[in-house]
Amino acid sequence: MPLLVCLFTFLLAAPALAGSEPLTYDRISLSASAEREIANDIQVVVLRAQAEGQDTAALARDVNRRVRQAVDRAKGVAGVEVQTLDYQTRPVYRQQNLVAWRVSHAVRLESTDGTALSGLLADLQETLNLVSLSYTVSPAARRQAEEALMAEALGLFGQRARSIVEQLQRPGYRIVHIDINTSGDGGRPPMRRAMSMEGAKADSAPVLEAGKQRLQVDVRGTIELRVE
Repeated sequence: MPLLVCLFTFLLAAPALAGSEPLTYDRISLSASAEREIANDIQVVVLRAQAEGQDTAALARDVNRRVRQAVDRAKGVAGVEVQTLDYQTRPVYRQQNLVAWRVSHAVRLESTDGTALSGLLADLQETLNLVSLSYTVSPAARRQAEEALMAEALGLFGQRARSIVEQLQRPGYRIVHIDINTSGDGGRPPMRRAMSMEGAKADSAPVLEAGKQRLQVDVRGTIELRVE
């Protein structure tokens, strides 16, 4: 008897449960995208002072002196931001024998002024090793480009939705959900040099050409066509 009562109760509740999630019809998924090339307006350079030998205290003094000189020189150049990075003291092994110690310290330079950065590198590469050179887009420039591309992509999305409504001869539509994503190629990959730049002439300034990167905004969503 209790089992029959439970079964009867479930059968009565089933229509109500089914009606809590109404069926949906005439939903269409579509997408639109907009893209453009934007100029890389920031150059990033990483240099390293390195010394190898037996006396770790002497090595540290040499490396610290060169890094301090580089930092002071960079702070004197308008439009260049400077940051010191990892400081390391590592053993050097040959045939499983400790033969020396290697001390290194890196300096990161960032600037939107390629001319100023190029001239600074011409000075610093006399005593530091060039580790990498890369380009990127500043947050302000990227944000401005993304806003413009988002407006363009949303406009295309709406245009396609209206075209579907017209082709299917419906009175209108509503947006069920929509996703907006931004992607880019990341600009030019870092240039790396394994060779030392110490002893280079001061007038051997590298030519810095930042180039461009492609930025894209994708809009994907679902619309539901109106019946009346």
